[in-house]
Amino acid sequence: MKLRHVSVVFVLLVVAVMFSLTVNAKNTARTLDDNFREKIGDWDVELWTQKETWSGSRATPIRNMGGVKMEMYEDGSFSAAWDKTYNTLFRTGKKFTRGTSFSDAGGVSVAYDSPTFTSDGVAYLCIYGWTRSPLVEWYIVENWLSYRPGGNVGNARAGYTHHGTFDIDGGTYDIYTGWRINQPSIDGNRTFLQIFSVRHARRTSGTVNVSAHFEQWKKIGEITHTEGNTTHRADFSKAEELTEVSFTVEGFGGERLSSGESKVERLCVRFGSNALCTSKGCENCGEGGTTPTPSPSSGSSATASPTPTSSPRSTASSSSSSSATPSPSPTASPSPNSSATQSPSPTVSPSPNSSATSSPITSSPTATASPSSSPSSSPSSSPTASPTASPTTSSPSPNSSASPTPNPTPIMRFIIGEISYTNRGEVLNLDSSPFIQDGRTMVPFRAIAEGLGAVVGWNEFTSSAYIQRDGITIDLPVGVPLPDDMGTPVIVDGRTFVPVRYVSEVLGAGVEWNGEERVVYIY
Repeated sequence: MKLRHVSVVFVLLVVAVMFSLTVNAKNTARTLDDNFREKIGDWDVELWTQKETWSGSRATPIRNMGGVKMEMYEDGSFSAAWDKTYNTLFRTGKKFTRGTSFSDAGGVSVAYDSPTFTSDGVAYLCIYGWTRSPLVEWYIVENWLSYRPGGNVGNARAGYTHHGTFDIDGGTYDIYTGWRINQPSIDGNRTFLQIFSVRHARRTSGTVNVSAHFEQWKKIGEITHTEGNTTHRADFSKAEELTEVSFTVEGFGGERLSSGESKVERLCVRFGSNALCTSKGCENCGEGGTTPTPSPSSGSSATASPTPTSSPRSTASSSSSSSATPSPSPTASPSPNSSATQSPSPTVSPSPNSSATSSPITSSPTATASPSSSPSSSPSSSPTASPTASPTTSSPSPNSSASPTPNPTPIMRFIIGEISYTNRGEVLNLDSSPFIQDGRTMVPFRAIAEGLGAVVGWNEFTSSAYIQRDGITIDLPVGVPLPDDMGTPVIVDGRTFVPVRYVSEVLGAGVEWNGEERVVYIY
């Protein structure tokens, strides 16, 4: 009897081991450590890491990078790790055949579980895809680290337009839009719209009713952006083709490089009656939560009219009834270097008696100049100038015969054309010297921002430099005019330069210009 019992136990153990080996054999992992885009099992997989930066057509290799690693299983689960990288993207999901419409795809939902999600830089967990006709890049951001796209909850950061909030799947989402100007897309370099739903309460697992987000975005209506004599238009409700639905992990640290890791243990992408699911099963992979409703606390619904906001990146109008010059929106793109743009705040012409036209660091012509004049702009993107221009912050009159007297104890001093500068009495050297561009004094971004106690970095989603201090983040998109004619950040010889007055006033400092000595004082 005992022998028979032992035999039965032995047979059961053998069957269990064989079953385990069979499952593991069917769900083998493939290790990826370089840029990759093709199918693994039934899943469309992409790994991309940025290896160079661009200034115009000039490419500069990124130095001191570490590596990337993606363990991709045939069932769709994966682990992702990046070490000292500029920008890295891990993506898996379903790419549709050309010409697939929303109705062809059917109801779309994604269930996921990513218990590990850490980074020392900016990182996102999101559902991601594109449409054609019009060309739109879209995101549903479930979790983020260090940087929340769009702005603080319920408000718009410079570079975004806020279109209200709605409730779905047990949470509240903000909706934002922005434009990307002549940036890489699934159809080459194009100008295209980006749409974001950003969850208020971050999470690392759950079910997302993707189709519900589509329905909310359709209510936004037509959004326009004008470049010169060309007006670009996008209306998500008229999109003719859905190209993909993917689950994405993205990390970036810009010039400082960043490291992080994520593990996606369960993933189910459902489209109509079809589904791609990991071996852990698809128990919770339904059509998603309840019917979306406007958030009672938001005071507005996702059907609210777009509110134009200023964007330091590219000044494009996101208003459904107006157009403007290009302005950006921080977000990711399938192609590493994409960036969004948004409508700018109205430019206020300086008074005829204003000295703004005579100084390369002219003060803002209005008392309330800020990166965004939109009522929905967040405090983090709307630093305001003092109610009245003080003698210490305004530029000297062009007819003045005497140079202004600098503050006796300036924090910093920059000299046009000189490498050396002063920071709190200490003489230091810059990599490149300040210069004047279009009547504005341009100084190295890192030197002035860190000199004023801010943390700086590079946002690959918006192709913009950013400043963080006291819980505030300000974006400075390269090549995009800043609000109120305050100048345009540029890259020269691989270094980012910014208008000295704009950055100083954003960080609460005063600025003075000595025209005779060609010296900028910051205090």
